[in-house]
Amino acid sequence: MAEKANLMVEAAKKSDEITRLEAKIEECNSGLASLSQRYDAMKREAREKALASFTSRQKELLARVDGIVEKKRQEAEALIDTFPGMETKEFAGRFEIKELQDHLMEVYPAAMIEDYICMNPTILEEDEEAFRVYSSVEKSVMSLSRGGSLVTKLFNGITSMLTTMTEDPNMGLKIIPVVLLFYGAAVFFLPFVFLTVFTAIGCASAAQGFFVKGLLRKLYSVKLYLNTTYDEDIFSKDRTDVLGEVNDYLEEARQKYAEYINSREFTYDPAIENKLEHDKAMEQKKLEQTRELATSNKEKLQEELQNLLSRIEELEEAERKKAENARSEYFENITWKREWMDQLFVDITPENRILKMPYTRGNSLYYAEDVQDLKHFSRLVCYQSMLHMHPEYASQVVLDYKYMGGELTQFFTLKGKCIRLCYTEDDIRKQIELMDNEIKARTKSIMASSSNLDEFNELMASYGATGEYYVVVHIFGAEQLSGTMLNWFRNGYRVGYLFKFYWTTEELQVVKDSIPFADIRDYFEIKATPIARTAASVKRIAGVDS
Repeated sequence: MAEKANLMVEAAKKSDEITRLEAKIEECNSGLASLSQRYDAMKREAREKALASFTSRQKELLARVDGIVEKKRQEAEALIDTFPGMETKEFAGRFEIKELQDHLMEVYPAAMIEDYICMNPTILEEDEEAFRVYSSVEKSVMSLSRGGSLVTKLFNGITSMLTTMTEDPNMGLKIIPVVLLFYGAAVFFLPFVFLTVFTAIGCASAAQGFFVKGLLRKLYSVKLYLNTTYDEDIFSKDRTDVLGEVNDYLEEARQKYAEYINSREFTYDPAIENKLEHDKAMEQKKLEQTRELATSNKEKLQEELQNLLSRIEELEEAERKKAENARSEYFENITWKREWMDQLFVDITPENRILKMPYTRGNSLYYAEDVQDLKHFSRLVCYQSMLHMHPEYASQVVLDYKYMGGELTQFFTLKGKCIRLCYTEDDIRKQIELMDNEIKARTKSIMASSSNLDEFNELMASYGATGEYYVVVHIFGAEQLSGTMLNWFRNGYRVGYLFKFYWTTEELQVVKDSIPFADIRDYFEIKATPIARTAASVKRIAGVDS
């Protein structure tokens, strides 16, 4: 049995390993079948990825060209607007006029510049003429803004003083005496030098005055032209034209770069496909080698498994024969041994395993849900007892209170001490009286010299005398046990009386208060396979209070 179990475990392991190898082989076959398709898909994916990268790069380059062109256009526009050349400035607008006035007010008194009104301005009729006048004024103003001459500074001082005197008469009353005093002292002490310097300053101031007047007249004329004739910046058309030319140039450059970029053709690196082909070949080789190895191992394991199965089959055949022999041994052959039958043959499993159960030399209790199971079991017990225990060693007595002999009636025809069947009230009463007398007689004769029946029989054998035999009493359907019977159960086994009780679970609950649990050696629940139980579990089923 142990050998068969070990072989079955080993066979199961090899079967599992074969299944695993078969799955591995199938996996390899599937991988090989889909190999070309997978790598073709990988090639397409790689090509599409490369094309997408190329297209993205093309778009990126075109966007960079557009960005550079736009940046250069903005730089050109800013250069024209903010950093024109002094000699090549091509426009002047109201903003530029305001800048010139601010520069003049840095050199001359602001009131003189802001309040200047020309009564005879130059009438300008064309943009070119206005621009020439504006350019002349701009050149002069830029020269003055760099610091000017001493005469200019002196003229500005005198002009500022006269302006202050005009605006504030009180200030003039204070300044005039000081000037007259200074003038008198200069004439008195340095008459020649004073007259010379005064004359020079007067001439220079007069010239500066005429210069400033002409400058302001020109500026006024340009402002008048802007206010009356020109609604936009001077020469804005020239600015637009210049920007147009710049834009045309930049657009032409952009188109050339765009054409160059768009003319680039997509080229696919053959090294990518070559690598994929190499990977495919390596994977194919690996899958084929794995499949071959798995196939070889599978064939080897199948051979080993077949040997194991053959050996298991041999063992099962031996078990089958053994089981058949066992059935024949227990049910067909009369052995009539003068010894106790320790095991009861129960059945043979589909796996040819012999099922046995203990048959103790003591009081036993058997119970079942179905009474029919009890009847089948009782016949099994009585039949084997009669076949294998000599009637002069063990006799069978049946006390059936409820089932009219059950399935034991077939043993009525047996003669001698093999079995005595009692199921009528009268027969049961007579048998109880007989057993009571016999137990009392055995107690006197056996217990006087021995502690039990076996010791007594050995003693009798030493004298060449015949001893006593065992009596196995099978009790069915008893609803109450008398005090006399309970005394039997307590002491009967010492003098060779053994009691086997048969109850359904329902009957257990009726007779529970009189069951001698303390005097019962073993308990079995009768099912397809008898199951050993404890006294505690039987008490729970019977409903006995703990």
